[in-house]
Amino acid sequence: MTLPKNSNRDRELAINSLRVRAMTRNLLAEAEQLVKQAMAEYDSSHDWYHVDRVRNQGLGSAISIDCLALRLAELHLDTSFNDCSIDMLVVELSALFHDLFDRKYKAIDGGRVTEDDLQSWLIERNVSQVQSNLILRIISNVSYSKEMELKKSGGWTEWHARCVELHCVMDADKLDALGAFGIFRCAAFSGNRNIPLYVSEDDELYRNSAVGHFDGKLFKLENMMVTNAGQRVAAARTAVMRSFIEQLHVEAQRLDL
Repeated sequence: MTLPKNSNRDRELAINSLRVRAMTRNLLAEAEQLVKQAMAEYDSSHDWYHVDRVRNQGLGSAISIDCLALRLAELHLDTSFNDCSIDMLVVELSALFHDLFDRKYKAIDGGRVTEDDLQSWLIERNVSQVQSNLILRIISNVSYSKEMELKKSGGWTEWHARCVELHCVMDADKLDALGAFGIFRCAAFSGNRNIPLYVSEDDELYRNSAVGHFDGKLFKLENMMVTNAGQRVAAARTAVMRSFIEQLHVEAQRLDL
């Protein structure tokens, strides 16, 4: 029996696809280990579990955007919509590494990774130079404080406005600061830094308290979301936090007695 002419070629493509997938799995497994070791001494508000949630939320947003782009291309019979195709590997690695250089933890020496270390790590594992550069650029621009700083100084560029991979990771990081996990994380960070959990609004420590953090930052995040998925989830999670703060005030003022 004569095999179809393309059968060998198809077989080679299938083998190469499996090889690439295996290499990606190994790369991600090594990335996870790097993060777990480097962040082992971080408190539970910025631990491996936080990183894993950000990774999963970032990928979820990226998949939603990719699916939307494909659907628009089908509806409009226009391949220009495919220009917003997302590099999922960049999203996933950027999410995994997004807290490695967090300034809040710069005093921790154990397992500390530098940007040069990470650049070398990526290149050694055959991540392309273009992808490596983009990952490092996303990591250095993903934080809330960096975003506020750049927007205030006029440093928010066209790249910041158009990089979809950045948007997916930014929104995912913000989402983990909202809702039930956001409440948990705010309390965990405050406890670790000996920050008061609750003081009244007229107290001089209010702005630097855990409860003051909701007005100072967390309630602002909903309006900073970029992706459709981020906006939708942020609205629901912010409502959870507002309900929590209302109950907190009730209990603090003993209105439920």
